[in-house]
Amino acid sequence: MGWSWARVSVVAIALSAFGCCPDADDNHDDERLHCDLTPTPGTIVTVKGTAQYKTSVDGEGVVEGISYYDGENTVFVADPKQPFSVTVELEAGDLFESSIYGYAALGSISAENIFTPANGAPKLRNLQFCTTQQRP
Repeated sequence: MGWSWARVSVVAIALSAFGCCPDADDNHDDERLHCDLTPTPGTIVTVKGTAQYKTSVDGEGVVEGISYYDGENTVFVADPKQPFSVTVELEAGDLFESSIYGYAALGSISAENIFTPANGAPKLRNLQFCTTQQRP
């Protein structure tokens, strides 16, 4: 049974959709792990309080952008200097959420969202990591 153009096209489409794996003998030093972090997705606060959005990197991690809700708008910061931290005041009914993207190559990115209610209730703290480890 021979190969037809239809089969070659299906194989080419599959390889482009999933990416092509490097050969076993290739040098893997430049591989990067794409990171999308959202520590508190879709969280609406029920009381007034203070939100703190933080990111940090270790090793060869890079944060390319962060967006967060500041009580009135979604704010986007491109290539934020690390470590990054911003504190904003939120009212009941506001969105408490950030979204961070970047990559890690033999390193890590951490994203932390902390909400401190003004009424003295316990803090809400969510932390996410995106990390790679050096190959033996």
